[in-house]
Amino acid sequence: MNIIKDMYYGNVPSFIELNPHSGEYDEKMGEILMLQDEIIKKFPDIRGLLEKYFNAYRGASHEFEFLQFQMGVRVGAQLILEMMKELEE
Repeated sequence: MNIIKDMYYGNVPSFIELNPHSGEYDEKMGEILMLQDEIIKKFPDIRGLLEKYFNAYRGASHEFEFLQFQMGVRVGAQLILEMMKELEE
């Protein structure tokens, strides 16, 4: 696979395909959803507020994930530049 060529032609698999969730991640997400259901059952009047909270949290989480991805790309590019520099010397 030539990722540079694939990126140029837009043939890049989705992020989910490149980074599948681990079993531990899925387990933690299941726990979060179970707790959310328990909270709603005990306090049904706060359902709307709780949904707003989780939506805001997911949005912040996605933004953080993008920043981490961006940092990883930059570190990778710096590594490549450093490796090429050693070849030139």
